[in-house]
Amino acid sequence: GSLGVPHDLEPIEVLVLLNHSAPSIAMAAFQAVETERLVRAGLRVLVASAEAFGAGGDPFHRAIVATRQWPVARDVQATFESLAQESMLWQSHRLLQDPLCYRCGLWLLATLEEARRHLCVVVERWLNGYGSNPCVLVDDGTIRSCGNFESVDLALALDLVRLAVVPLAQASAERISKLVNRHWSGLPTGLARTSDEPDPGLAILELAAHAASTELRVAATPFVTQPVSGAVAEGIEDRGSFALAAARALRQQLALAWQVLAIETTVSVAALRLRRPPRLAASTQELVGALEPVLAAWRGSRPVHELVTAAQAILMQRDRLEQPVESDSPRHPAEDDEEDEP
Repeated sequence: GSLGVPHDLEPIEVLVLLNHSAPSIAMAAFQAVETERLVRAGLRVLVASAEAFGAGGDPFHRAIVATRQWPVARDVQATFESLAQESMLWQSHRLLQDPLCYRCGLWLLATLEEARRHLCVVVERWLNGYGSNPCVLVDDGTIRSCGNFESVDLALALDLVRLAVVPLAQASAERISKLVNRHWSGLPTGLARTSDEPDPGLAILELAAHAASTELRVAATPFVTQPVSGAVAEGIEDRGSFALAAARALRQQLALAWQVLAIETTVSVAALRLRRPPRLAASTQELVGALEPVLAAWRGSRPVHELVTAAQAILMQRDRLEQPVESDSPRHPAEDDEEDEP
């Protein structure tokens, strides 16, 4: 059931699955695709959240990112920039320095994207190679015992993604805290219409986001470090990578990360309804247009999770992987006046 097998398996079929890396590779491939969707959604949410907070755009400037000499970060910045077109981020400076959860948001997404790309390389290598035992050497006319099934490289690549998604979720939860607290956002606490309302508004979502982020972090324990018993097959099978367990854990973590991003989307749109900046990024306008009617109909008398569920559905619908996080950088809005300086 956990593998999503649509029908009952015969005992020998179960044995084949348990003794082969194919299930691990297949699940890893699916999670690589889901991680790409999460990165793209994370960029969209970061744009909306930064606009809702009134953050400045300097940390996301192409020239700033280029100083790190990091190709993946440049790709991520290009996608961010395309999503942020028409935004006032490049002119807005509400605070002298924004919290790190905003300033470093792009770097956290770049880190996850780099881990995802490494996972794709490993999965592709497995799909195009022979990973079983014994190995038939046609040219030699021999059959030889081997360890080609060793999948520690796959488990390590999965663990890398699982670790990289943690700070992404933690930063998202911190941005939620900043948005729903008046001290940071300058907006009514809980994003209620006025500070005098007894209704806490969306403040409860701060706890939900940090709870999901904590659960995600606890689930990030690497599997490649786990011990293996030497009693299997009379001590012959004394190795194991737990790649399948790592792929299943990543699936759980990504589900939690989607929840945190959905909460950030919800509070961002609510904050934008109060802040009402003169101009929004086109991608943010889409989120606001889709979620604002849901927020308007929600008067606090309905379960708040309905808002988050709606936000997650909207967020996932708008991420169709129309293009990868790799593209030629569009012209930066600020570069109309400045060629090299942020």
